[in-house]
Amino acid sequence: MHIDDEAGARIRALRLARGRSQADLTGPGLSAPYLSLIESGARRPSATVLRRLAGLLGTTAEQLAHGADPAPDAWREAERRIVFAELAITHASAAEALAELDELAGLAGMSGASGASGSSGASGLDEPAELGPDFPAPLRDRADLVRAKALEVLDRRMEALAVYEELERRAEPGSAVWAERCVDMMRQYSRLGDLASSIEFGERALTAFEALGLEWTTEAVRLGVTLSGKYWKRGDLARARRLIERMLTAAESVGSPLARGSALWNAAGIALTQGRRDDAVLLAGRAVALLGEAEHLTNVALMRYFYAYILFMTGADDDTIRTRNAEARSMLHEVGGPVDRARCEVLEAELDLRGGDAQAAATRADEALALVRSAAVRNPEVEARAHASRARALHALDQSADATAELETAETALAAADQSVDVVEVWQRIADTWEQFGRPDRSIQAYRQALTAAGHAPAAVPEPAAAPPRR
Repeated sequence: MHIDDEAGARIRALRLARGRSQADLTGPGLSAPYLSLIESGARRPSATVLRRLAGLLGTTAEQLAHGADPAPDAWREAERRIVFAELAITHASAAEALAELDELAGLAGMSGASGASGSSGASGLDEPAELGPDFPAPLRDRADLVRAKALEVLDRRMEALAVYEELERRAEPGSAVWAERCVDMMRQYSRLGDLASSIEFGERALTAFEALGLEWTTEAVRLGVTLSGKYWKRGDLARARRLIERMLTAAESVGSPLARGSALWNAAGIALTQGRRDDAVLLAGRAVALLGEAEHLTNVALMRYFYAYILFMTGADDDTIRTRNAEARSMLHEVGGPVDRARCEVLEAELDLRGGDAQAAATRADEALALVRSAAVRNPEVEARAHASRARALHALDQSADATAELETAETALAAADQSVDVVEVWQRIADTWEQFGRPDRSIQAYRQALTAAGHAPAAVPEPAAAPPRR
């Protein structure tokens, strides 16, 4: 969307004409100081911010962007409802967003919009929602994107993947929108437990972008960064590091906080896995600072959690870790799914264990398990983490039999997970826990599982004799 130099002046004039204060228009991703900068012409609004303001001011984004004639009433009503649905997702009301799209379907002739009502076609999945032919394609695409995001928040990931796939097909190859949809599809494949498909798709997309010979954009950098992250998850650290170094260079050329923050985020993860802990803390801290300037609130929240996790793994002060984790938990309550929130609860449980409060740790682990079980798609890795934390808490409370059963449940859950560096880490943690329980035989078995998850064939070694039962 072309946004000219007068956009800020139009926003201010229309806001005053409507009798609205700056505070009336602010919200997540748009503070009053930022709006002041936009209205004064010191900052140019993004397309996302412009669409939100247009909906709140009863006009179109195009009119604010470059003074285009106001759209027909039906267009304005459709945009208003789409903006409302976008805001609903921001405020953790995905079901409300789907309901808004359904109502719009009835008014505007959208086809295939089943949304919150749960109806579906022969495939069992929601069909992509489409406005009628009298509506511009951008409105149709925005409606579909809202639907995809809402389905994702509700953990209806197969349905979300289908909508993202249709949006990627419509987008011009190599464009910023196309790159964003490619990232969305990689994320869906990964969260459905299909890391191989996520990597395969990402490789095809990045190759296609580079073959076009286009200049790097924020969205294209994020595509490369996401692929690097998938290599890292698979344990292919050499390939992940080579790609992330390229993306760091590309991000510097683009200069956007989101591109640079995303690249630093993955660089921090690679550094942690390689044992470069000081580098990991430094890179993660820089990523948090940069992503704090971005509008992608989910990314900001997840990065804050990851920063807290890196601080935990590097032995930082517990109060500092809790503060960072609390920031992430607060944001993820608004924009994250249950599995993301469960990760924060597991980290709190681990902090409780480190502080000697086993009862609080057990409670946190129970909360994490409840969140994991509420998710529509199972996440064996996070489930195993929660069971392992609960096992250590029960062991500290002298409930040895229950602790053993809980740790065995963690192993059963983890056996269903795909190979990744996260799974390797959890197997190692389970192995350490068996050793704490006085079971070196089970500890060695878990270490062998860690080697297998890392892609190594463990050597055959004699099994040690089992330790006598604890009295």
